[in-house]
Amino acid sequence: MSRICCSWGFPAYLCLQSPCLTASQKVHLRRCASSFVIATYEKYASFLKIRAPCIWSILLCRLIRTFYETIMFTFSGKSDVGLRRTNNEDCFVGRPDLDLCVVADGMGGAAAGEVASRIFVETAEEIFSTTVDRSEEETFELVREVFCSANSRILDHVKENPLHEGMGCTAEVLAFISKGFVLGHVGDSRTYRYRNGQLKQLTQDHSLVQEQIDEGTISPEEARNHPFRNVILRAVGAAETVKPYLLKGKTLSGDVFLLCSDGLTDMVDDEQIQEVFSSSVGTSRFVPSAASEKEIGISA
Repeated sequence: MSRICCSWGFPAYLCLQSPCLTASQKVHLRRCASSFVIATYEKYASFLKIRAPCIWSILLCRLIRTFYETIMFTFSGKSDVGLRRTNNEDCFVGRPDLDLCVVADGMGGAAAGEVASRIFVETAEEIFSTTVDRSEEETFELVREVFCSANSRILDHVKENPLHEGMGCTAEVLAFISKGFVLGHVGDSRTYRYRNGQLKQLTQDHSLVQEQIDEGTISPEEARNHPFRNVILRAVGAAETVKPYLLKGKTLSGDVFLLCSDGLTDMVDDEQIQEVFSSSVGTSRFVPSAASEKEIGISA
């Protein structure tokens, strides 16, 4: 990076001294210059350097600011009905245009769990489609609104269709903002993040076995084969109100997020998921494009 900075000469020096940039942005400028900025400089620098270096400094500041606020995503999703059932109660969506990922796993079997999961996903898309340029606080409230609105809609559906009583869903909502994310979670679906070679579960199951693990009654290994491992303590549509777990955090270049239902984690443990990520992330085997900064896998 030092070689590139030196090639920018006086305009780059003015840019680094400019009050338009924060300290962190100046660090970014020194360490990871955009190839687009470099190309633009090579094309116009000689003219701007002679005519108005101060104006060029301001333009470069704004360009770099815009560049660092731009995040590229690749979304990839897959759902499988499995070997036991004839219908799939899972539903998911990945919307790069909304910076939104959603996974919902229906419950209720004959009570139309697939309807509940579809209502949830459609509610999330509808709510996020009405907003642009969201702040972190606004996104946080939107995620909360998705769970509350979907909960009400599922209950309203049951009132109109009594035969569907007992239906509901678990759900994950992941919404991205500039340099960060907001996550909402209910039930035993999960969200993982793979960063710098390490897999981390960002959510905690709202389930009976997880509660027993927290109390020290059983071990995680015993929970995998526990007869009540599918008993969940919190779901969307199960009560008049729902309390989602909400989390916000920062994103880094190269982060990979995995949203999945228990259909994956019941069959594949965290060590196996880690192994798959370690051997596939950043290659064409994992997602259609390996050149993006953020990669989000969705498994339902």
